[in-house]
Amino acid sequence: MSLKKILFFAPLLFIVTISSGCATLFGGKTNTLIVEQGTPPDANIYLDNQKIGTAPFKAKINKYVIQHGSKLEFRKEGFITDTVIILRRPHPWYTIGDIFTLGIGLLIDAADGALFRPRPNKFQYTLKKNKP
Repeated sequence: MSLKKILFFAPLLFIVTISSGCATLFGGKTNTLIVEQGTPPDANIYLDNQKIGTAPFKAKINKYVIQHGSKLEFRKEGFITDTVIILRRPHPWYTIGDIFTLGIGLLIDAADGALFRPRPNKFQYTLKKNKP
């Protein structure tokens, strides 16, 4: 490759590299949610009123489906529904990595939501019996 081509593509490569943050490049498209077996066993699990499974549960869910304030519900007939609000927080390693891109990657990752992960992502439940 000639020096002229290198000088042409080097700035372009630099701009593309710094315009993507660590979380966008390496974070993947999913977040893992884990629900351990609780009481009563085999409760149904809902995320924002959509059934996603039965406990115990472990699945990768599209990172754009789980939002800050999403409701995770545990339901079983004859029991009172338990609701947990999911909070999304910046992932510490991606934040540190983005700082090395002079902050540009941090802005990109924060804007597209890739920087944020549900915390906690592991849940337990104990449902109380519904009084007749």
